[in-house]
Amino acid sequence: MHAPEPAPRSCRSVVDLACGTGFYNRLFKRRGATDVWGIDVSGEMVVVARRATTWPPPSTCSTIPRRSTG
Repeated sequence: MHAPEPAPRSCRSVVDLACGTGFYNRLFKRRGATDVWGIDVSGEMVVVARRATTWPPPSTCSTIPRRSTG
């Protein structure tokens, strides 16, 4: 997989579904995105993503609660 290209000037907001540890969130930010949101079902991965994120606010990574199947 190759790194995403910089976002066009007219498109600077990114939503990363299944963001995991936030690797691509940080990459999009370095490539010029002004707003980056990451969403993942794993609370543990979101914790890692928040710790690795240096730009404010760190709360741009969120978890979605899983529905019970029973």
